[in-house]
Amino acid sequence: MGKLTGKFTPETTFPEGDVRKGWTSGEHKSKFLRDLERAETLRLLANGRTMSQAALAYALAHPAVSTVIPGAKTPQQVAENLGAADRSLTEAELRQVAE
Repeated sequence: MGKLTGKFTPETTFPEGDVRKGWTSGEHKSKFLRDLERAETLRLLANGRTMSQAALAYALAHPAVSTVIPGAKTPQQVAENLGAADRSLTEAELRQVAE
């Protein structure tokens, strides 16, 4: 739902009606902030990729995963998601994530 895209910040708010609205307030805010910090540690995978592409490439690198079904709301997001298949993660990148 967008946490791995790198587009959210601790100041992010969601509009009424958005299922993510509860992420940024009350007891859920600390989990949201922790998730953002964890996602930021994966920025090293971007390396010429968008964060979305890096997240999809990471999921595709797992030996038990044969297919990833990403969400997309616009044609641009579909094109960006397809870019994840252009370049697999290297063994060095996978080791960095494991560390």
